[in-house]
Amino acid sequence: NIGNLAFNGKTIVTNVTVGSAVTNIGANAFAGCKNLTNVTMGAAILNIGDSAFNGCLKLPAIHIPASVVSLGNNVFQNCYALADVSLGPYVLSIGNNAFYYCYSLTNIILASSVQNLGDHALYYCTALMNVSLGSITNLADQTFYNCTNLTQIQIPHTVTSIGSEVFYSCTHLTNVDIGSAVASIGDYCFQASGLTSV
Repeated sequence: NIGNLAFNGKTIVTNVTVGSAVTNIGANAFAGCKNLTNVTMGAAILNIGDSAFNGCLKLPAIHIPASVVSLGNNVFQNCYALADVSLGPYVLSIGNNAFYYCYSLTNIILASSVQNLGDHALYYCTALMNVSLGSITNLADQTFYNCTNLTQIQIPHTVTSIGSEVFYSCTHLTNVDIGSAVASIGDYCFQASGLTSV
């Protein structure tokens, strides 16, 4: 395992290769590594802890291997350059604020395995244009808050509830296809959006 805070704040680090024997990356393990530009993860990792890569400002891309089942809270928060995310096919849970303030992220595709996408997961991802929600069962509060380049989204038939302010201030969102299983839609869900068709 890589322990909590193991390399926290090491601004000299630019490249990380996680070995094939490592199964867990601890909380804040690489947080604040502001000059980190490349991460290669071994094929045995199961869990990536809370804030593991929080504040890695120059990290442009991340590939999550097929072994990973959970991404912690705030895991890639404030990774401003993160544009390309490849999620493994067996991820079950993505924590709160996982991609919070990832301004450069343009696409996110969730595998059908994902059961939980946390609150504010894609908050202020202002470049986000393409989203595939897999088979999740609910959209948590403020999931897409201020995703200003998002123009349309299909909410799958597996979703039963949509939280508060999920699409708040998505100013270019004009079309939403809401699945037939949705039983509740939260407060201010589409407030300040560009919605014209539901």
